[in-house]
Amino acid sequence: MTTLNKDLTSPETFETTVQQFIQLPGILSAVDFLRERLPHQAKIFIVGGAIRNLIITQLFGHAPPTEDVDIFIGGLRNDFSLRYLLEGEDVESTELDGIRWHPATSDLAFDLCLLQKFVT
Repeated sequence: MTTLNKDLTSPETFETTVQQFIQLPGILSAVDFLRERLPHQAKIFIVGGAIRNLIITQLFGHAPPTEDVDIFIGGLRNDFSLRYLLEGEDVESTELDGIRWHPATSDLAFDLCLLQKFVT
């Protein structure tokens, strides 16, 4: 059985790890790009495999490679157009009326979905 170091499993440690990830140039530039274009009431949630991989790496020292960043966007109307938001950008449709965005400033793709379309 694997014994985990309690220092590595504290919420504060995970929070710091996620904050460091968000500050990476390819991540921060994409999130800033979204913040500049979204209405002020929008809330950006980074979720999914990228966060899972950060936690696995923190606990075990390695994880599968992160290929994309999943983002839910909350606080917007159901008819808000993510495609219009990213007009002129490299995007493709995904499930749940989402889009896969390939920002020029990042090696990772970003899968964007309105939060309410995911939970309903």
